[in-house]
Amino acid sequence: MNYLLDSLPEVEHDVQDAYDWYELQLPGLGEDFLLSADAAINAIVRKPLLNAIEYKGIRKAKTKRFPFGVFYVFEEDT
Repeated sequence: MNYLLDSLPEVEHDVQDAYDWYELQLPGLGEDFLLSADAAINAIVRKPLLNAIEYKGIRKAKTKRFPFGVFYVFEEDT
């Protein structure tokens, strides 16, 4: 079962900042970052209970290759 994902407005800003920074380091690296973040988000949508609770109901899915995590709270349908 896939779950719905509802994100905070700040998420888009944080992702854009990271993308811009990686693109400045090496053209194309920002795209790799986006793919990695997207993979982490898709994993959450498919299996939200896979990641352990880290703090007060907040879970974290780590991105591969990049030092970022996607923090989320699992609720019944979202």
